[in-house]
Parts: sequence; structure tokens; C-alpha cells
Amino acid sequence: MVTPNTNPALIRHAVAAGMQVVAGFATASEAFAALDAGAQMLKLFPAATYGPGHVRALCAVLPPVPLFVVGGVTPLTLTEFLAAGSTGAGIGGELYRPGQPVERTRSNAREFRLVWPGHRP
Repeated sequence: MVTPNTNPALIRHAVAAGMQVVAGFATASEAFAALDAGAQMLKLFPAATYGPGHVRALCAVLPPVPLFVVGGVTPLTLTEFLAAGSTGAGIGGELYRPGQPVERTRSNAREFRLVWPGHRP
């Protein structure tokens, strides 16, 4: 389950129901609160606002846990976020916008795929 925040009661309830929880957070305090409540993964939002330096600083103090970046991630910044310690990214508006031609979506997806580590053309 992906949450938009670090509501401890919600996280505990989801974990008790056997769900994997990816908790949305912005600060180190929120990340620690989500982990204390049982979240197994974290989702930094909005990543573009905080940047790769924030991810690097978080990874220096957080226990080893999958950390995903979401919100404003582009093909150019994806590699920076990954180098800073992010496990992966969620992409939305940078991939598809309502009414966008299929070819534009295909082109955007190709750009993301080309920068993903280990990609072979």
C-alpha cells in the first residue's frame, strides 16, 4: 500500500493486515515515524523540491530501507537520485499528461528506460 503521508495508525493497521507499506514522507522525522509504525519502504514526495542532496542526507541517517523518489523526477534527475541512494522512482506527469499523443508518451518512456542502470538498447 502506498500512502500519501506517515499516519502511524494507518501504517500499523495496514501492516497488521499483512500489507507492505510504502509511506509518503518529506522529512527525516516523518521517515523515522513511518518506520517506527512499521512501514517497510519510504516514498519521498515531492522529490523535485528536495533534490538528490536531500536523498543523500536521508540515506546517511536512515536504516537500510528501500527509498523511492516521486514527484517531478525526470530522465535527467533520475540518475542523480539513484546515485544519491534512491532505490527507484515513481513517474507520472513527466511520463504522461492527459491528452498527450501516444508517440510522446512512448518517447518519454524511452528516455526513462535509457537512463535506467543496466539498460541495454
